[in-house]
Amino acid sequence: MEKTADPTENGLIQALPLAERQGLAPHLESVMLTQGEVLYEPFDPISYIYFPISSLISLVAQGEDGASLEVGMMDSEGAAGLMALIGPRTVPYRALVQVPGIALRVKVDVLRNLFEKRQALRRQLLCYLHALFTQVAQSAACNRFHSLEQRLSRWLLDSQDRLNVDTFPYTQQLLSTMLGADRVTVTLTAGAMKTAGLIHYTRGQITILNRGRLESASCECYKIVKTQFRQFL
Repeated sequence: MEKTADPTENGLIQALPLAERQGLAPHLESVMLTQGEVLYEPFDPISYIYFPISSLISLVAQGEDGASLEVGMMDSEGAAGLMALIGPRTVPYRALVQVPGIALRVKVDVLRNLFEKRQALRRQLLCYLHALFTQVAQSAACNRFHSLEQRLSRWLLDSQDRLNVDTFPYTQQLLSTMLGADRVTVTLTAGAMKTAGLIHYTRGQITILNRGRLESASCECYKIVKTQFRQFL
């Protein structure tokens, strides 16, 4: 690996008591994730739990017709695949690397064993899963009731909060996949937001120009989910 990661660079691991972090640390492996990489497919057995450091992972729901839609996002404050600890080792979503970077991973069987034996670890991971469930539920409501401009605004604000940068390597295809909209509609919406001065949009890259106005253009879902994760942290 080109770089190893400090486990405390992930907020979920950092929030664990020292004894729990020390018990988990020897089992963590640093990996480099590439954009578009699929970590697991719907209903396929999950082998690893991923704790992002500088990467961003999306949970993507897929329809029978091939349509897709992001329902959850994991950054350096969380983890992907934790549902495998409390039930079958599968989830009904695809885990897709949205932004490339470093992550720490641990084998599911190893973390499941620690989860069952260590109460403090189990309590912290369950608290995070509660916040994640809120995100998934709110995403369902948002995708049903709010406009594409509101949803794109929320999604960009979420990305900025999680990565602490203004510019993102987001292609039209990625936006289409994450937002569940065709590329033409995504392009028109992003173009209107560019004209309004909210963002700068070129092929393969989006830059937030005015966060305040972007928050105004977003829906209440952004603040609801952010509040839940703030309470968790």
